[in-house]
Amino acid sequence: QAARDVAETQGIPYFSAAGNIARHSFEATYEAKDCFFNIGDCHDFGGGNIKQRVQVPPSGELTIVLQWDQPFFSVSGVGSASDVDIYIFDTDGNFIAAGFDFNIFTGDPIEIIQA
Repeated sequence: QAARDVAETQGIPYFSAAGNIARHSFEATYEAKDCFFNIGDCHDFGGGNIKQRVQVPPSGELTIVLQWDQPFFSVSGVGSASDVDIYIFDTDGNFIAAGFDFNIFTGDPIEIIQA
């Protein structure tokens, strides 16, 4: 909570994730890193790595919901000031899926991706 409060008062984006499988989640303050594709900055998950590994069993499904701490236009009439996207690649670097709604236009700080 304290880290989130500091991030908010300094105007720094703060991201966290909570999983239902104990420690299988991710939480961190956003650390901008240049991307290998021209879409803007990527998050540095540590050591300069812009990718986070997840395992999906053969024939399995994956749903990722990314929500960040900004207002929902659909709830308050005031919308998100940030556009955040999700990209999924396989272990060979092949593009699989993406969640890339234009959040500033839609006003809701959420991306949902299923693969």
